[in-house]
Amino acid sequence: NRYNLAGEGEEADKKLMTDYRMSYLSYVTDEDVEKYLGATFRISFDNGVTFGKLYKSPITSPHGPLELKNGKIIWVGRTFVSERNINEVVDKVSAYELDPASGEMTYLGEIEQIIEDGVQLLSCEPDTVELDDGTLICHIRAQGGKKDGRSKYFTLYQSESRDGGKTWTKPVQILADRGGAPSHILKTGDGTLIATYGYRDEPAGIRAMISTDGAKT
Repeated sequence: NRYNLAGEGEEADKKLMTDYRMSYLSYVTDEDVEKYLGATFRISFDNGVTFGKLYKSPITSPHGPLELKNGKIIWVGRTFVSERNINEVVDKVSAYELDPASGEMTYLGEIEQIIEDGVQLLSCEPDTVELDDGTLICHIRAQGGKKDGRSKYFTLYQSESRDGGKTWTKPVQILADRGGAPSHILKTGDGTLIATYGYRDEPAGIRAMISTDGAKT
């Protein structure tokens, strides 16, 4: 909360929030961190009335797993990174198959890292949709580089898989360098794809793009 708009009040607010966070963290044990820190999920078999035990995923994404037409559940996400494992993992976007009966996740494949101007961009917050022919379309938020004091790239790349997530095409940039991200893809009943995404330059807002040819354009 901001109690007043004066600079003095804002500094007081910052200190209050810092004190609040630290007082909370004093109650968090190492056992709590070991159990809860990560990309966690629970599974429901009764349409969300009850949920099972807590599981951890090696990857994370805003929209979570995707159930395919054949009943398999795949999850495309970025490697979960925290201060505890930042030096132990390779930051990348990978695909896993999720077994709802056991909560186990089996590695399928990964998407090639995105490099522009000799710099590896941060690839994160992917979303995936399945076309009628089984092709998987994945949109990836990519950002990095520097231009005029800000990220040169804040945009979307697209990668595709035709074997259930085991292999993926080289990511292709589908928006302008600062065209916006991340994407959520919805397939309508007639096969039309609607991808909504955030646009953070002026005028900031939510934008949408539509494909009627299976994400070719």
